[in-house]
Amino acid sequence: MKKPGIRLVGYRRLRMPTIGEVRLHDSGKQLARLVGRGQAVVQSVSVSRGGHRWYASVLCKVAMDIPERPTRRQRERGCVGVDLGVKHLAALSKPHHSDDPSSLFIANPRHLRRVQKKLVKAQRALRHAQKGSAGREKAIRRRSSSGW
Repeated sequence: MKKPGIRLVGYRRLRMPTIGEVRLHDSGKQLARLVGRGQAVVQSVSVSRGGHRWYASVLCKVAMDIPERPTRRQRERGCVGVDLGVKHLAALSKPHHSDDPSSLFIANPRHLRRVQKKLVKAQRALRHAQKGSAGREKAIRRRSSSGW
């Protein structure tokens, strides 16, 4: 039987054909168990670079059991309409919590605003760094990996 090209080696390492073994940031225990039971297959790995860090995104095909009908708890809570938007992440037709009418709207996380503040701070530090210095190189790396 042929071994797959992309596979987990233990819980903390991923083996890729041309690169070799790469250490994982988080544990691959759950993925290893699914692959071991035959419930998941690693299809591909995309390797990218953001600033001075390397990232690997693992694409898996996972077999899941979908229930035929809702659970008793789901039937008791009933149906709800959802409208996805920009200002609010979601607007619901019924409150999420029956005693809290403000739970009709689910707040949209403000990722852009947080990252923009981080970028402004990194650019300010770069502006004050002396040209050709190691501190400037570090500031350039920090600005390029600020998540923008």
